[in-house]
Amino acid sequence: MAHVLKGMVPTGMDSGRAHALAVAVSSPGSSRQVCLAAALDDTRVLLQSPWHEERLLAFLIMVRRFKAGDEATQRALYNAYLAETARINSWDLVDLSAPQIVGGGS
Repeated sequence: MAHVLKGMVPTGMDSGRAHALAVAVSSPGSSRQVCLAAALDDTRVLLQSPWHEERLLAFLIMVRRFKAGDEATQRALYNAYLAETARINSWDLVDLSAPQIVGGGS
């Protein structure tokens, strides 16, 4: 599995970027985790994690809250998202969160 992830997630080994840690959790697995963790109030702990999948989970929680939230909640999540752009360090994090939060899409 590591050889598959190496091609998908920059690990710092070949990318010339800072080291990123990854575990083998599929996106469908992360989506199921969001259902369980959607009540978690503080995603910032997850966003500070060196583990890619924990940051992914945090952004998926933010997307779910954005979709369900009122205008004030959406504004707060939008601002929090932009404050954490340094933690969005791979294209899957961008693709799974930016359109919904920054773009306001569905």
